[in-house]
Amino acid sequence: MIVAGRSRAKLGELAAILPTIDLSVDNRNLVEGVKHNITTFGDIFGKQARAAELNAAIDAKFAQLREAAQHNDSTAIVLVTNAGKLGVYGTNSRVSWIFTETGFRSVDTDVDDRFHGGDAVSFEYLLEADPDWLFVIDRDAGIGKGGAAQQLLDNALMHQTKAWKQQHIVYLDPMDAYTVMHGYRSIMRLADQVLAALAAAN
Repeated sequence: MIVAGRSRAKLGELAAILPTIDLSVDNRNLVEGVKHNITTFGDIFGKQARAAELNAAIDAKFAQLREAAQHNDSTAIVLVTNAGKLGVYGTNSRVSWIFTETGFRSVDTDVDDRFHGGDAVSFEYLLEADPDWLFVIDRDAGIGKGGAAQQLLDNALMHQTKAWKQQHIVYLDPMDAYTVMHGYRSIMRLADQVLAALAAAN
């Protein structure tokens, strides 16, 4: 049995019934955590060579991302939209690597993002913080409830921000960024999105 994230709380109960491992990933070291889990699966299923290939691909992708962002000193906010509400994720969140791997600087180091919708903010907050970049996670789309992030952000206050004026708003794939963010496919696809955005800005 495998537990991770929310199911981690049941580790003790499950371990008393059958062999159980915890594959929870520390958001503060997300990329290495994903690689560790891939290695673990390789060992369990006798696919060590394949696991090594996948980890090498992750290393190559993030080396490419770091190279593309080596001179990046832009500020950024990771914004979560949720049923018409706004929240922000910080440097210890499920997408912490946007800050730790790319050089983007969080505009706010005091973010309480323990909750699904992040730390609640307003459009006035976004205008005052005025980041160079905005990375958007549409939680509604991520959990199959449709998505309205782009429509929600198309308003007079947002139109005054640097991110809007410079077209530096990146709508991250909601499934990869919110629902299954601790897997190989997710971090690779999201890294490609950030790479594409940086390339378009240069």
